[in-house]
Amino acid sequence: MFLGQSLVQVASLVIFLTTTLPPNEKDPPGVFDRPLENWYDYIVVGAGSAGGIVATRLSEGYDKVLLLEAGGSDIENDLTKIPLLWSALSNSNLDWKYKTVEQKHALFAHKDEVTNWPRGKCLGGTGRINAMGLIRGNPIDFDTWAKEGAVGWSYKDVFPYFKKMESIAFNLSAYSEGKKQRQYHTGGKVRTSYGRKKKAGEQLNIFFELSIKMPHLYNKISNLLFLTFLL
Repeated sequence: MFLGQSLVQVASLVIFLTTTLPPNEKDPPGVFDRPLENWYDYIVVGAGSAGGIVATRLSEGYDKVLLLEAGGSDIENDLTKIPLLWSALSNSNLDWKYKTVEQKHALFAHKDEVTNWPRGKCLGGTGRINAMGLIRGNPIDFDTWAKEGAVGWSYKDVFPYFKKMESIAFNLSAYSEGKKQRQYHTGGKVRTSYGRKKKAGEQLNIFFELSIKMPHLYNKISNLLFLTFLL
């Protein structure tokens, strides 16, 4: 009885989606068969989250840009359009199928202390298979690179570019205390917001308040604070 009812519900959902969703997008015929030019001003290797943006910005002028990607297009794969189905893309043809090395202090529940490390192999890269979650890198990592000789890569150096690219869709005025309001921006090309569920927003509010009241922990939790979702 329960199985039959479930099958009816699934069938109804499929019918609903097929009749209400817009037609599937398709890549233009021959878009990947264009002959290479004799020269380019820039060649960008990798069409992931970073490479795609770099190539787009470079092509806004008159420069000729070649963007290379080992994977194909995902435009006809409906799974990449539904964030909740991100786990189905792990170990798929859109994933490089990397594994971590054996861990000494983690992954005790995994066989040989090894786990999958999904990395996107398609236009859009890992940004297409990560449930549309967006998170900034940990400031400690950037500052460590700078100390080791990567001039210009401290968190203070890269922070303005994190802000420049984003357009936060939640109310910044609610976080006027401390320095939280100054951490975000609303005029960029990447629009982000909280998760749709109210509970997710409430949890992030707790992180905001914690960072204000405990500034000595700010750098350690700031990457958690920026876990928002692409719209």
